[in-house]
Amino acid sequence: MDGDVELDLNFKWCKNYDMVKRSIFLILGFITLQMQAQLLKPLALGVADEVVSTTTDDSYFYVATRRAYNGPGKGFSIIVNKWNGFFWQSLPAVTFNDSSQVRTMVVFRKQVYLAGNFSVKVPASITTKTMVRFNSSLNKWESVFTNGTTGFTFLGAGYGSINAMAVYQNQLFIAGAFYTIVNGDTTQNIVSYNGTSFSKCGAGSLGNSGTNGAINSLLVLNDSLFLGGSFTKAGGATALNLAVLDSSLSWKSLFIPAAIGVVKLISYKNNLALLINDIQGKILLRNGNTFQVITSNLTSVQISDIEEFNNELWASGSFYSGSASLVKYSTTWTSLNLPTVTIYDLLKFKTGLYLISANEFAGGVKINRVAQVVFSHTRISGHVYEDLNHNCKFDNTDRPFANKMIQVVGTDIFNLTTDINGFYSATINTSTTPFYINLVKFKNWAVDSPCSRSYYSVTTATNSVNDTLDFSMRPLAHGADIQVKITPNNGYRSHADLLEEYIITFSNNGTQDLTTAAGVKVVFDKKLSNFSSPNAYVLNGNEASWSVGLLKVGENHSISFMAKAKSDSFNLSDKLSFIASSALSDLDAFDNADTLVQRIEQSAPIQVFKDVFPLPAVDDSFSLVTTARNEINYIIHFENTSLTDTIHNVIVIDTIDINSSIQYIQETGSSHIYSTNIFSCPAALGKGVIVWTFSNINLAPWENTDDVMNRGHIGFKIKFNSNLPLGTVIKNKAHVVFDYYDPLQTNNTYAKVSDHLNGVGSAKQILKSKPICANPVKNKIVLFNTYKPNANYEIINAEGRVVLQGEVNSKTINIEALVSGIYFLVIKEENQLTSQKIMIN
Repeated sequence: MDGDVELDLNFKWCKNYDMVKRSIFLILGFITLQMQAQLLKPLALGVADEVVSTTTDDSYFYVATRRAYNGPGKGFSIIVNKWNGFFWQSLPAVTFNDSSQVRTMVVFRKQVYLAGNFSVKVPASITTKTMVRFNSSLNKWESVFTNGTTGFTFLGAGYGSINAMAVYQNQLFIAGAFYTIVNGDTTQNIVSYNGTSFSKCGAGSLGNSGTNGAINSLLVLNDSLFLGGSFTKAGGATALNLAVLDSSLSWKSLFIPAAIGVVKLISYKNNLALLINDIQGKILLRNGNTFQVITSNLTSVQISDIEEFNNELWASGSFYSGSASLVKYSTTWTSLNLPTVTIYDLLKFKTGLYLISANEFAGGVKINRVAQVVFSHTRISGHVYEDLNHNCKFDNTDRPFANKMIQVVGTDIFNLTTDINGFYSATINTSTTPFYINLVKFKNWAVDSPCSRSYYSVTTATNSVNDTLDFSMRPLAHGADIQVKITPNNGYRSHADLLEEYIITFSNNGTQDLTTAAGVKVVFDKKLSNFSSPNAYVLNGNEASWSVGLLKVGENHSISFMAKAKSDSFNLSDKLSFIASSALSDLDAFDNADTLVQRIEQSAPIQVFKDVFPLPAVDDSFSLVTTARNEINYIIHFENTSLTDTIHNVIVIDTIDINSSIQYIQETGSSHIYSTNIFSCPAALGKGVIVWTFSNINLAPWENTDDVMNRGHIGFKIKFNSNLPLGTVIKNKAHVVFDYYDPLQTNNTYAKVSDHLNGVGSAKQILKSKPICANPVKNKIVLFNTYKPNANYEIINAEGRVVLQGEVNSKTINIEALVSGIYFLVIKEENQLTSQKIMIN
């Protein structure tokens, strides 16, 4: 490939740094944002349930959530969710009895430990109480044993809770309110664990080898392990609520100026900070052998948590003055002025500060219980809607538009999409220059001036908020407008003797709801067998039809069907063609039909695969595209090949080049419902990471070669600039994550910009990119190309019926008998099939 220019779209785990999209838009209107407060940034979709515990390691931020199990009184499940900076993964659920409590979580030797006061219901194989771990090698929850027997057993009424865990000197220290027997000796409230067996901390009788009261918090600081709680002795020596184990595991005592228990210990400026358990939750800082109370000038109801970040002390809770939720301290306390939100946990992960909340929303931002506190950022948000009551503002009487694309130019965000409420929002890096917000135009609608602007130029200030960047729309015409798309679950290759699934998606892009019944049809190769569909259908030869009922503006519905290409009916490399269409007469009949071409192959399906269209030639790896037809289509296929396990969640990740060579990226259809999140890479890379999350997809285990319930796909296309140099190669691959497993990498795909259509290393053409004929046509079709003998043509109407066919024995096809309308011209010759949508006047 000497002389080729490569656009490397290979996946990279880039960090969330600034990125600028190099594009120019004509902007109308200027808005200046006002300084308000620190901002909260959601972590994708957040978590769905109450949070009970959190922890971190070098790679993940862990959040354990609690969910009712099969109804009230039947126990609850704990789900450990892992965030890596791009997407969430979830470990399998472990289910406890109703009276159980999970109090703490830690990662020790790459295994997640949960502890508290509980007994396990599911899985039934777990017999230990108060502690379980997730075995990352076996991918399952299991009991924690000592030398082949059950781990330490709690003794005595009123005891039996683990409150804190910490890794110190390559051992796991476990503390709480319990006493137990370890290696024949009684110990109280603290033990250590090396992954195989338990040990007591120090020598002596009950109380002398631990503490005589509950331990609530552990902290590793300056090569020592600090313990805070409600006790008066540690290792037999006097210790009022605070003690230390040094590197030789010898006890030391510290005294605090209050006989009140310690709730939490943290490191602050390489010293000790305490949150104590009084009515206001006082915070104490250690200075040598003394402690200073620093909350005397902070009027508070209660402090829920403390954490050090950026050399400052942060506190969450409910405060009378300055803030409803979060304050910080250096020499004095400063309010963060966040929206009213209940914060009960603060923690650091990598270079960020994160909070856990009981709330789904923080002001107008949906955080779903987890958010990052960001600095030097700007919050933007707005709605895309039809102003039905003509009051020039969005309210509950208006029509919201979902899945509409917002371009944000000149920032670290390159694309936003509205949700089902027509709402979009983003937290972006503050810039010294204006950035621009543009609604990508969509069919049949225009901006409703003067109620709304077409574009916004926004001048930012640090920690500023603007929630009025709305786009009010008005209809350009009146009526429904159906768009039909067909996507294959297995990509642009059909496997011989394997039942394949196809998805027909029909959308209403019009301005009025579709209330009258319409039909969707598909015409397929007559030699295909085993046709079926889970949706009610009528089959007439090689034509299947479905009825369509109510379809509101902006809605889309999907129909699936299955068919098989048997090897006794087809040869390898034969082409399959499908034409899906709707007979509805609407605002634009040109997009009422869609074609699909597949090539038959013998290879067996694999777990993950990325397909590119136009297809490369047989025995070639390069798809050829031209600057005149500057689109590349991709389908990412994934399949559950396990014989026993259901896959509950699937994440698909793709890194896309978003510099000036790419005009836009558009999703083209999927097998299941999904959500999309987009992240930015460093500016020098000019890339963005797109993450598609299929929650609760529940792919069934693999049963046989005709099982289609174990497969899924996501399709998208890119539009590249027509001025790309010849020889430019656009490479792409993706990663697919099944549940909590490591990512699987797809194959590489290659698309090369060319001025000819011969496959590299092969003379066979798979699909012509150049038009077949001029468009529109009248009375006759004049073909641009000369075809080989025995080439055949078919002309198919918008309903999917073949209305004219014959041999291509000249460059002219007579169409005088056909009425005006939208048709498909399909030409078949040898191992290639060429099609073009045409309009007959």
